[in-house]
Amino acid sequence: MSIKSLKARKDDLSSPENQLKFLSNGIFREGELPTFKQKIAETGNFPLKPKKLEILQLNLGYMCNQVCSHCHVDAGPDRKEIMTVETMKQCLEVIKNTGAHTLDLTGGAPEMNPNFRWFVEEASKAGIKDFIVRSNLTIILANKKYHDLPEFFKKHNVHVVSSLPFYKREKTDKQRGSGVFDKSIKVIFVKQLPTHLMYVKIIRPVIFYYVSKPCTIQIFFLFCLFMIVKEFQFNPVYVTVGSCRKVTVWGICKMIFHLSQSCYIVF
Repeated sequence: MSIKSLKARKDDLSSPENQLKFLSNGIFREGELPTFKQKIAETGNFPLKPKKLEILQLNLGYMCNQVCSHCHVDAGPDRKEIMTVETMKQCLEVIKNTGAHTLDLTGGAPEMNPNFRWFVEEASKAGIKDFIVRSNLTIILANKKYHDLPEFFKKHNVHVVSSLPFYKREKTDKQRGSGVFDKSIKVIFVKQLPTHLMYVKIIRPVIFYYVSKPCTIQIFFLFCLFMIVKEFQFNPVYVTVGSCRKVTVWGICKMIFHLSQSCYIVF
């Protein structure tokens, strides 16, 4: 897998103009699929009109420690475009003037912006009550200056949102880079991210559980253990666990993980 972005490789698709040209042909040009504009018009909502701003999503830059083949912003280590402090200050004014309560930070790897922590702290002062950081997880292991991010997330009540394209190592690494699957799992279990703030998605899930009581969690884990013994004959389980303490489930979680590296429970 390439370790350079499309832009660094001078690929035709690194150009927004070429992307639009590509998307305007084929099934869209022939009318086989409706455009976004057409679908919005069908619902009577065209043109779209803004309402009260509640959630502000910001891209802090294209710099990333990974080069994923599916990345829609073509992020990578060679991308140096990042949001400046001046722009961040303008965003803080937007927060103050609109009363937005949630700040959703993405990238690239948003944590790689050198002013990431300062911005989170200032946004909290400006009135943000809930933070979302869309993390690739591996950034926490990429450099020692990121090793304390779990503590920072916990201190500022940051909700970490992550995803894996597949529940097995081979396909995940093919899309995101060699070793990404193992590093992602290691961050969850070894670095001990605050589990009540974790939200991790495995793409293409067929079973979804939301668990809020420790006793239910333990029963569910026993069920998962049984399915692992049965060679895990179904697609990935997608679990979000609400208000629980990691000491309640940590031992069981580790046991399940070590039993099968092809299956893991996210909570």
